Amino acid sequence: MNKESIIQLWRDTGWNTLKDYHSHINSGKEKIVLLELAPEKINPKIFWQAADEHFGTDPVCNQTSNNDRILDIQEANHKNHLITVHSGMAGQTLGLAALLNDRFNKIDMAEIGCGYSSAKSLYLEIENKYYTQTSYTGFDIIKRVSSTIEILGEDGTFSEDQIEKYTEEFNLFFSSNTFQHLSRSQIESYLISIYAMLPYGGYFNLMYVDDCSKTYHYGQVIHIITKSDLINMIELIGFNVIGYTKMELKNSLTPYTLVLKK
Repeated sequence: MNKESIIQLWRDTGWNTLKDYHSHINSGKEKIVLLELAPEKINPKIFWQAADEHFGTDPVCNQTSNNDRILDIQEANHKNHLITVHSGMAGQTLGLAALLNDRFNKIDMAEIGCGYSSAKSLYLEIENKYYTQTSYTGFDIIKRVSSTIEILGEDGTFSEDQIEKYTEEFNLFFSSNTFQHLSRSQIESYLISIYAMLPYGGYFNLMYVDDCSKTYHYGQVIHIITKSDLINMIELIGFNVIGYTKMELKNSLTPYTLVLKK
């Protein structure tokens, strides 16, 4: 499907605005599943281009509103950042920065699924704490801010040229609220690519979700990998799992984080 046909599908469903979609989410009715948007059938880059064009700003997955209004980018970024703080992910990242500072005398952070740069405040905390070389690079499937580097692989993951270009460019990868939007094959591809790009002793701080079998966004359903299955995949690629945190959120998914070391 192209971008225009995806948008028309949403219109045919009755989702002419983001508020229409949120009303459906809040209705208590069974969620509408649009089989045409299954991740195995559709280019994820085109899906998110269509979503941004048709629905506009929706940085927080299925986040509806405060006082019946749609969150703006600043508010949504703040909520996304709070998830990393409350889950322990932000603290983990600061701890990893200290280890990297000691080992490499530099901290080069790359974020997967940076969106509107909600993790930039976390990086700035790292930058202000350490006086060695530090850098931040945001990667996403589409560019939502000018400084973002677009992920170029056709399946929504890194291209071979990008893997070669960025090998040992970063010693810390970070991804929050992104992998639950990816199919199993995409997750595996990202893990393999990040493992290849990291130097030995580098880290990947990854957030995923627990206690559910699938996630839902704009009619697209993503089947969730069990924690044991994901960890098995991670270890087969070569990573060591050296850290774990989990956070319970009322009426929401349960995010957990894994600290992976090459």
